[in-house]
Amino acid sequence: MDLKKTLNLPQTDFPMKANLPECEPKFVKFWDENEIYKKALKRREGNEKFILHDGPPYANNNIHLGLAMNKIIKDITTKYKMLKRFYTPYRPGWDAHGMPIENIVIKEFKDQSNRLAIRKRCREFASNWISIQMEEFKRLGVLGEWDNPYITLSNHYEGTELQMLSDVVNKGYVYRGYMPVHWCPTCTTALAISEIEYEILDSNSLTFTMEGEEYKALIWTTTPWTIISNLALAVHPDYTYVIVEVDGEHFLLAQNLLLDNVKKTNWKDYKIVAEFKGEELEGKKFKHPFLDRESPVLLARFVNMDEGTGVVHIAPGHGREDYVIGQSYGIDIFSPVDENGKFTEEAPDFEGLSTEEASEKVIKVLKDKGSLIHIETISHNYPVCWRCKDPLIFRATEQWFLSVDYNNLRDKALEVVNRTRWHPPQSEQRMFVAVKDRPDWCISRQRIWGVNIPAFFCSNCNEVLLEPDIIDYVAEIFKRESADAWFEKEAKELLPSTRKCKKCGNSEFRKGMDILDVWFDSGVSSFIALSEDEWPSNMFLEGPDQHRGWFNSSLMLSMAIKEKPPFDTVVTHGWVLDETGQSMHKSLGNVTSPAEIIDEFGADVLRLWIASVDWTQDVRYGREVFQRLVDAYRKIRNSFRFMLGNLYDFTSSDMLSLDKLLPFDKYILVELNNLLRVVDKEYESISYHRVYREVYNFIVSTLSSFYFDILKDRLYVDGKDSLKRRSAQTALYHIVKSLAIVISPILSFTSEEVWQTLYPDESVFLSDFPNYKEPSEKDLELKTKIDKLLKIRDEFHKALEPAQEDNFIGNSLEAAVQIKSALPELHEFEEYLPEFFIASEVSLLDKIDAKYTYDGEHGSYGVNKAKSLKCKRCWVQTTSVGENYEFPDLCERCIDVVKGGEIG
Repeated sequence: MDLKKTLNLPQTDFPMKANLPECEPKFVKFWDENEIYKKALKRREGNEKFILHDGPPYANNNIHLGLAMNKIIKDITTKYKMLKRFYTPYRPGWDAHGMPIENIVIKEFKDQSNRLAIRKRCREFASNWISIQMEEFKRLGVLGEWDNPYITLSNHYEGTELQMLSDVVNKGYVYRGYMPVHWCPTCTTALAISEIEYEILDSNSLTFTMEGEEYKALIWTTTPWTIISNLALAVHPDYTYVIVEVDGEHFLLAQNLLLDNVKKTNWKDYKIVAEFKGEELEGKKFKHPFLDRESPVLLARFVNMDEGTGVVHIAPGHGREDYVIGQSYGIDIFSPVDENGKFTEEAPDFEGLSTEEASEKVIKVLKDKGSLIHIETISHNYPVCWRCKDPLIFRATEQWFLSVDYNNLRDKALEVVNRTRWHPPQSEQRMFVAVKDRPDWCISRQRIWGVNIPAFFCSNCNEVLLEPDIIDYVAEIFKRESADAWFEKEAKELLPSTRKCKKCGNSEFRKGMDILDVWFDSGVSSFIALSEDEWPSNMFLEGPDQHRGWFNSSLMLSMAIKEKPPFDTVVTHGWVLDETGQSMHKSLGNVTSPAEIIDEFGADVLRLWIASVDWTQDVRYGREVFQRLVDAYRKIRNSFRFMLGNLYDFTSSDMLSLDKLLPFDKYILVELNNLLRVVDKEYESISYHRVYREVYNFIVSTLSSFYFDILKDRLYVDGKDSLKRRSAQTALYHIVKSLAIVISPILSFTSEEVWQTLYPDESVFLSDFPNYKEPSEKDLELKTKIDKLLKIRDEFHKALEPAQEDNFIGNSLEAAVQIKSALPELHEFEEYLPEFFIASEVSLLDKIDAKYTYDGEHGSYGVNKAKSLKCKRCWVQTTSVGENYEFPDLCERCIDVVKGGEIG
């Protein structure tokens, strides 16, 4: 007789080797063709909503690892909420205007004056990358409204965006101002604060003088080129200033910075000849070091004593604080620098020079005039363009601004920041500071690819016209024809009726060519992407740069338009770094793309890695870390395979009621219930790394190391329809079904594969999160008892180890175990102890008499060899082997099974 054929060995089509790179696309296709996402939404229509509004990624390249992390975290969040029976529409979006696309496309054109052709090519370029990124996101396993994304270049979006602009113009938030803004000479456009990055750059640091009637002012700067535009000096009214005599010359500087400057200038002999408060200097005049004009002293509280001389050079055309203090004293703006960062004819001695070239000439002139006291090179944080990475300048230009203090907008936004739920909590402070310190928002850009601001200028006197009804009229044109219409139509075709200039009465106008800042584009996305009953969203979820970016622009516009925030909760994740903690850059050669990971390991392993880390902080990606996750995935997969393999002959009619289950099966379902309760709480608190840890520990420690071990005898050896086997299968069924659902937001492909092994052609995402209950007293009592037994089991294994190391016994079935313990549970569960310890004999004794002994905290243990014969079918050594002449090699239990009897 082939005894192997009499065993109930596992059978399943669920393979041990996942082969995820080849198998996962089949599920992407299944979800798509069977409209699983739409069906899941349909099942939850009318339920409470959960809206995660997608911050739009930029459509100009393949997705990177940080973007993959962002989308996967969002997908985990929405899938969990969907399983919790929320109505969870997730509409992905794309940001498709702006400099990065324009800068790439414009290189294709020799004639860069054809703006309309450039725009059409930009639209093609962005649309192509949107299609590519969409497929990349789908490949990650992300479910959403892929057939209905919101895209900032769509006609509807561009037109509706203008309606939002009309609203803020109508309410008085938008004004046109001539003031210094951050300017990128390379991209030839103004930048908002959110578009500025900082890099460590080298600059000339110089101390120079300006001559007064009685003494020279000692002044420090790191931007020599701005001295050309100097119109004033500033001192702090409350600080003490001194006049220092050095070699017969007299210099003015702050007392607190005197010693620093003595060291720098290497003054050997000096003496203080006078001191006074800064306020006494107001109005004194000093000659420009090389131009024929004078600069008055102004009082300014922004002057600090951290570095320099305490006397600040003021160029109102090249600095925000300079501009503000200049305005308060009625000083005009002077900014003789063009859009390319070159000096104009207003500075004839420097005309045509770049700011860098002008700095070198200024230093030479100061030397020649004897005004240069000290020069050195320093490394410091300097603003650079977020796109081209070139250094920025401050340059005064006419721009459109949104006032953040009009109608108490800033204060209202700060109030909302305090009321919003922030995860992690420390991100609240980052957002608070970003709103508190932000200047008025420069919303205009001097570029081609974007949504035009429908401003018109009088062709006679240049008076500007920006009115809500005109904006609304143009908005409707954009909805029909796209924003390209601005370039295709004459000004008169874009005006709703004949207009006259309010200043001169002229009726001829020309179009303004500024476009809206792309942060305005994305800042109104919640109004456009979400329906009225979906707004405001429950959650925004993005990277840490969005406190100054999308979170900020969305909040300011929502407060201006609706006086409500666009979100209830804001979640921030960290950056993805390489294994050494460095940012990933192509130039460093340390970039790993999601596609590389997916092609080698599969998307589910990538998803598991993201779920396993605390992504509220920066996370490191490296081969070693990833390999550990690969091993963890295998353990999870093999556990699913074990359960599925042992359910091959189990149907709903074989299910036992919970009260009929054997004690260890009842116990494992109590543990499963506890797991579901804890995991639900961790999902709800957005602690996905804790979800992973709880599920992984349950699978590896509770199931694989204990429960599966003690089940194998019952599952493989007992009668097919025996109570013991059906009890075990009932528990396994509940476990595998629950775990497949619970882990599906994270391991979406593997869970679907498990689900379809149980229910062919169905989807796990059409199920609900498993129900759980508060444990009853009976459950808690059972758990307490078996937890105590598990402590005994741990100690028993310590007694077994030396016997196995000495080859006294092989596996534990060759052992006759003795236990001396006062634990009453041992006697209560005595009939199950051989199964529990996986031993042929277990004796509860008052005295241990064995070759190998061990004294533990909960009892004493002995291990001898089992003396009975070994059953060739179940391998248990028992006295019943050899008693049946027909089956002399089998035990009584196995004989009954082989003969067709049932063991209960």
